[in-house]
Amino acid sequence: MTGEVGQACLAAGRSSANAQICGCIDEVAKRTLNAREQRAAASYFEDPEALQAMKIDDRPAAERMWVNYDNFVDTARATCG
Repeated sequence: MTGEVGQACLAAGRSSANAQICGCIDEVAKRTLNAREQRAAASYFEDPEALQAMKIDDRPAAERMWVNYDNFVDTARATCG
């Protein structure tokens, strides 16, 4: 696993995080998010308040990011368990 999202997943220290799950999440991120969105998603593992701020931001770019991030999360849940 070399992606930013997978590394952030492991570094976040959640009890359910392990190499297999974080690797799966990283692969989903690579399929569903562009490089800029992957960097942003990785940062949300460390700073959930930034995710909340992005979610309520009404600028078009933030709204697109929220739609893409929400799709990433739904796909990761369905794929990775």
